[in-house]
Amino acid sequence: MVPRKPECLIVGLGNSYRSDDAVGLVLAGRLKSRMGTNAEVLEFHGEPLDLLDIWSGFRKVILIDAATGGGNPGSIHRFEAHQSPISSRAIHFSSHQLNIPAAIELARTLDKLPPEIIVYGVEAASFSAGTSLSSEVEKALTLLEDQIMKEVRVSE
Repeated sequence: MVPRKPECLIVGLGNSYRSDDAVGLVLAGRLKSRMGTNAEVLEFHGEPLDLLDIWSGFRKVILIDAATGGGNPGSIHRFEAHQSPISSRAIHFSSHQLNIPAAIELARTLDKLPPEIIVYGVEAASFSAGTSLSSEVEKALTLLEDQIMKEVRVSE
């Protein structure tokens, strides 16, 4: 019997060598062991445009990335991108060639948007060279991890 593919995909984006830019990758690593068969979890180092193929076939997609929107470091932003576009003025996502909001809008135009797509942006304190998260972003990880566990409805 072939195992059933989960309906939910969780993607942590980022760069492991630019401090808080790694927040999505770190959280995806933590979630992998907790999700079980409830969701597929991916640590993604590529460009957001590649996600259009990766999320194909999933009913729900959760994206996690560092963001700069002018808020306090560690602030968590949540967008339901399947319902309305994410304004590039509202929040700027980290250092990708094509940012997440632009990739989502391209997917919407090409009819490649999943039925439900949630984007979490964690306000970064630093994108400087380094492999450690700031204390503010580290604190936000626990809150966001619990929130995503509830959103995917994982019971432990």
